[in-house]
Amino acid sequence: MADQHDDGLDAKPSDRAISLAKQVAGVLPGIGPALTEILLDDIPGQRMDRFAEFARQLDRRITGLELAEAAKDPRNLDLLEEGAFQSARALSNERLEYIAKIVADGLGDDEAARLESKRLLNLLDQIDDDQIIIMTSQLRRHWQDDFREKHANILTPPRAHMGSSREDHDKAEVFQLARDNLIQLGLLRPRFAQPKKDALPEFDSKTGMIKAQGFELSPRGRLLLRRIGLAEDDEF
Repeated sequence: MADQHDDGLDAKPSDRAISLAKQVAGVLPGIGPALTEILLDDIPGQRMDRFAEFARQLDRRITGLELAEAAKDPRNLDLLEEGAFQSARALSNERLEYIAKIVADGLGDDEAARLESKRLLNLLDQIDDDQIIIMTSQLRRHWQDDFREKHANILTPPRAHMGSSREDHDKAEVFQLARDNLIQLGLLRPRFAQPKKDALPEFDSKTGMIKAQGFELSPRGRLLLRRIGLAEDDEF
């Protein structure tokens, strides 16, 4: 029988949780215990590595003893908990950064800031990374650079017509679904052309509504991009 060696792959989820919990507590001496409790109780083993990265991202944004102490305030526990759960589901390091920034911004003594972070975190949870790229493409700095070319697969609507395949029609519907969802959440809004004098506005034959000339970020969309660190106040 071949000799067996311990490569760590057979470690029990609970063992890994305890190991990561100690790591998190060490990285975040100010807020580690609260996050550690969430980690041990609720997050599945296969997602704990994302949680640990969220903890590191959060640590980078917490400056000063006052904020670290505020993180131990029971009033902040649900904000930390929501951030932890979302981090466990995150599919990219970028999203972990967005979550950590929103949570860190709400961990002060300001009740209004805490409530704002909770609402923005809930809003962020309703959109995916591709939709964030769709929103970011509306920033002025991306009108002239290679952003649209880099993300052409996300930003270019699939062309579907009467003779297109079912697959092409499905892709077009999914693309439209992403944009419709952003509009429903109040993050994007249609932009309409000013009709010429004595002329009727142009209507969309598919929807029967006034035809939009494009789309733009709404004030809510601008707020979210600022709060996750993707835009500055002067970029709109």
